[in-house]
Parts: sequence; C-alpha cells; structure tokens
Amino acid sequence: MTGKDVWVTVCGRSDADETPVREYGSGIWQRIGSTDCVRYIQKTEDGPDTVVLLRIEGDCLSVTRRGAVESAMVFRSGERHLCRMKTPAGLLEFGVATNALEIRKPGTDQETEQKQEQGQDQEHGENGMFPVCIRAEYDLEAQGCTISSHILEMVITETSIR
Repeated sequence: MTGKDVWVTVCGRSDADETPVREYGSGIWQRIGSTDCVRYIQKTEDGPDTVVLLRIEGDCLSVTRRGAVESAMVFRSGERHLCRMKTPAGLLEFGVATNALEIRKPGTDQETEQKQEQGQDQEHGENGMFPVCIRAEYDLEAQGCTISSHILEMVITETSIR
C-alpha cells in the first residue's frame, strides 16, 4: 500500500520548563493491518534531523525517535512502561506513567461512514481519516519517583506535497 502525505505538528509541555517545545515535520501515513503508522522527519536548527515513527494501535501510542538522541516510548492510559533513551552521554532508563491518552479521529456516525464509502468526505481527506489529534498526559519516573509531568499534543493532517 502506498502512504498518504501528512504534516505533523507536535507541542510538548513540561512542569520542569515553562517554554513549550514545538516541532513540525512532513511524513507518510500508512495503515499496516490494524496499526496506523506515521514516519516523519523532525527538523532541528542546531543539529541533525531526527526520524520519528508513530504507531497507533487501538488505545495505544508508541513513539520511536532515531537521531542524535534515540528513544522509544509507549503510552496507554493507566499504564506504566519502561523507556530507554540513548544519548551521547550514555543509556538512560526511566518509567513513563500515562495518566491520560486521547486519540481522536474523524467521526464514525452513519452519515460519515456513507460519505467515506463513496469517497465524498472531503473535509477529512479522501478516506475520512484526517485530522488525527492526539493528547497524552504522562509522568516520567526514575527509581520509583516522579521527576516531571508532561503533556504531548499532536495533530496529523493530510497534505498533497507529491
């Protein structure tokens, strides 16, 4: 299957830093089985680009980053997962405790389903898949203690770059 061109907007906030982090990137969206996958390039001004892979499967989001710093994080409401981060200073391990995860896709009411079947849902792209909005509220933990609280918000929209 060929992918869809997408634009990914990310905003992250932490109680440890008042300044939100904003990232943008173009990428490809593909559905593989029951998993939606997005691969995009995160551009940085002060270093090498980072390749980011998002996997959305049901009520679970995983984020894998490859670049100067490499990491893999899993988010599922009410669950704690171990995260490993490879940095120039060495390997770090910490817990990711997801307090809330919301993954919103366009509606699935009967009228929307009929439009999607007929390819007429222009507001959300040809297949009615966009925009996809994601919000994760989570704590980072080290040695059983919370070290910081975070909010991660993403919006994925279809583009026509090709």
